[in-house]
Amino acid sequence: CLWGEDMFIDQCLEKVLKVKRVLMSKLLTEAHCDPPEDWESCEDNSSIAFHPFKTLAAYEKCLKTTTISNEDVDKFRFK
Repeated sequence: CLWGEDMFIDQCLEKVLKVKRVLMSKLLTEAHCDPPEDWESCEDNSSIAFHPFKTLAAYEKCLKTTTISNEDVDKFRFK
């Protein structure tokens, strides 16, 4: 399958589980959907998710920006 995890879950929800899609374009900042120039900074607090990050370092940088403390970051760090 040539799909990534995002396309897989999208198709599974829609076609298999028949979940109705409700577009709320401000919730997700997506690199392929006309994001603001500095989207990777993760400083836009009107978004609840940012996608995609292809490296662990980029993901952790975003995570640190969007969490309150280092304790919070440790909960989500890949090990």
